[in-house]
Amino acid sequence: MIKITYISEAVTAAIKRNITIDDTKAEQIEYGIYMAVSEVIKLSILIIISLFLGIFQYVILATVIFGTHRSFIGGVHAKTHIGCFLMHSGIMLGAVYASLLVEIDKFILLPPSFLFCMIIIYIYAPADILNKPVVSKKQRKRLRTGGFIFMSLVFAAALIVPQVYARVLIFVSVAECITMLPMVYRITGNEYGGKEVN
Repeated sequence: MIKITYISEAVTAAIKRNITIDDTKAEQIEYGIYMAVSEVIKLSILIIISLFLGIFQYVILATVIFGTHRSFIGGVHAKTHIGCFLMHSGIMLGAVYASLLVEIDKFILLPPSFLFCMIIIYIYAPADILNKPVVSKKQRKRLRTGGFIFMSLVFAAALIVPQVYARVLIFVSVAECITMLPMVYRITGNEYGGKEVN
């Protein structure tokens, strides 16, 4: 089995042979390639699983919404790629199966879920980590505002889409907000970044 590090190192070495870059930039490129390849592998496996289980459309929706939420409001990260895959897949499949099995009307779920998510965003967003901190108050404000807007759009969409799709939107949004809580950070061994300088 080819290790992801072999791919990222080989591609970075090829770039360095053709473009003059310093070691810091090379490390950034290598890390970016490493993360991109690992994400492709993780998503490919999840897609195959979802196709096999017949829940592809729901998993794709959950993955897009969850990923967009995280780009704004953050949350915990697993320490290993296997841990990341298991955590991500667990949240996606859990949200989808909960949406299929828990037949609670979306109009009952929407008010408390929306209130919970807005409170968590207000208190904790963006929930960064030590090795990927939010480095400025301006960036923190921009991410938090984006998080509020996107979360509001997701819940607005949940008002008009069919019940199962609405529950996917609701459950994956709530799950994302749970990943921002201090208790979850402690359980997973994460620490908030909190190093903004201006």
